[in-house]
Amino acid sequence: MTLFNKYDVMLAPMAGITTLPFRLICEKLGADLTFCEMVSAAGMAHASAKTHRLVETCDDEKTIGVQLFGHDPKTIAEQACVISEELLSKLSHIDINMGCPARKIIKKGDGSALMKKQGVAANIVASVKESVNCPVTVKFRRGFDLGEESCVEFAKRMEDAGADAVCVHGRFAMQYYKGESCTDAIARVKSAVDIPVIGNGDVFSAKDYANMVSNTNCDAVLVARGASKNPFIFSEIKNYIATGELKSTDTSLRLEIACEHARLIEKLQNENYFVSFLQFRKQAMNYIEGIPGARKARGLICGCSCADDFISVFDSLKVF
Repeated sequence: MTLFNKYDVMLAPMAGITTLPFRLICEKLGADLTFCEMVSAAGMAHASAKTHRLVETCDDEKTIGVQLFGHDPKTIAEQACVISEELLSKLSHIDINMGCPARKIIKKGDGSALMKKQGVAANIVASVKESVNCPVTVKFRRGFDLGEESCVEFAKRMEDAGADAVCVHGRFAMQYYKGESCTDAIARVKSAVDIPVIGNGDVFSAKDYANMVSNTNCDAVLVARGASKNPFIFSEIKNYIATGELKSTDTSLRLEIACEHARLIEKLQNENYFVSFLQFRKQAMNYIEGIPGARKARGLICGCSCADDFISVFDSLKVF
């Protein structure tokens, strides 16, 4: 399967969520590609150990996508090269974030702020293309200011700069995550460029995935919040692709994967890769949502601090 086949489905980069253990779980459940957390090019350049840990992988992980953010073409290109040389065949491609709407990101001229500086954005893409041999993609939004769609023009500019594909989120940056993601905007980009287009936004189920593909004719789908709440969305999408049926994941498998996730955190939490079991509490609650006995279990999860604690709670739910 190539990177941008019609039915590729990918895990988007999410801060504090797409850690190595979570990526391994999503890969096992059917994600064709997973991204690590969004990486600061400036942080990498300053040799931040915390930033560098974000791109660490392991033998069990097949491939990884790395999304860089920043605003200086030279810095981003240099760090893309460093990552490419370090990860080698583990790296699927470099994605450049030009869509993050967070105020602290925009304030520095990073993320979606680059949609207002198309010349700089194009220079970043061209510089990264010159520095690496892997594919280079760009993720951006429908537009920056609410109601002012610029994604088609922006996509064309990125294509001209050398981008191998673009990923479009169907909201405006100033819309943040309110309202609905517009698939029509993604479709307009798809019709305007010759490179692959990846659809993103409001994919919370296999049905949403099917609607995204049908409404936009996109070449791949990037799943973000839908996967953080329900990593089984990947296996459910793959089942839909294979059979045309919409089928939810049974309780026994959900609890089995939840236990495996806890063990992966235990295995990978060392001096080179830190994953807090405190962060896992929210994910653990997502795993058990809707299962009989979940209400009591949520209270117990709030006191869990190691793999055995979590597994004990998950095992207690198997009797229902």
